Amino acid sequence: MAFQAAIFMDNSNRCINDVRAYCPTIELVQIPESMAGAPNVPINDLLMRQYIATAHLEHNSYLRFMNIVGINDHGYDPISGIREPHIEAFDRWEAATRESGPNRALILDWDRTITIIEGVVLPRVPNMAFSQILQYLGNPPGVLPVTAVDTLMFMCGGGERLNMLVRWLSRVAELGIHIMILTNSPAPVQSARMYYELISTLVQGYPNCSIMHSGQLSLYGGNKGAALRADRRFAELCGGGGGWGGGYRKRMSRRNRNNKKRKTRSVRK
Repeated sequence: MAFQAAIFMDNSNRCINDVRAYCPTIELVQIPESMAGAPNVPINDLLMRQYIATAHLEHNSYLRFMNIVGINDHGYDPISGIREPHIEAFDRWEAATRESGPNRALILDWDRTITIIEGVVLPRVPNMAFSQILQYLGNPPGVLPVTAVDTLMFMCGGGERLNMLVRWLSRVAELGIHIMILTNSPAPVQSARMYYELISTLVQGYPNCSIMHSGQLSLYGGNKGAALRADRRFAELCGGGGGWGGGYRKRMSRRNRNNKKRKTRSVRK
């Protein structure tokens, strides 16, 4: 299956330029960011305290997990992340490409594009599920289980913005458009099962979805244009692709359905 049209969203100017250079016919939407490097906001900073309060995250199980493992600073970027104007850009692209054929792709970055926080804190255990995190931590008393929904709530700005993303991606699914997560974060490799739980929850089990790692654990060294060009599905859009190359790619399976410098700050035990 070859894609006849695709749209790519990312906050990184470098990643946008890489895709432009390798895949000039892919539509590009750059997501705003407050800085090119990763933000670093202490948990007791007023900005972080306001975020937790306004997003109603005081009792969030993922935030409690990070407190337990000693994560005291966060990559919070309040102006980042997909918003309504970017969804409107998608709608214009979708209308313009409707006659190009049935095989179209929405390609989304993770950090500060889907999320509004750079980096995701997860144990570096590829086969671990969210339901196993407390056991991994030694079953600390009085701590609620960490869930994929709470993780998405914290990473994506709270319930209102998360619901906006879920509604939009549900509409994308109804159109039959392939959803691809293209990220330089090592989480799809180092914390694979939990990362797939996050994405499956976000897309509501939509099976026409895949995840590709293009970062330092692949052969692409962070070049998302090179990663797409190596994927045969993008051959018509990227000047002729090769094989699958060295990207770590996973298609969302039935099992999965059920169930930029700083990226994943994984937890070692």
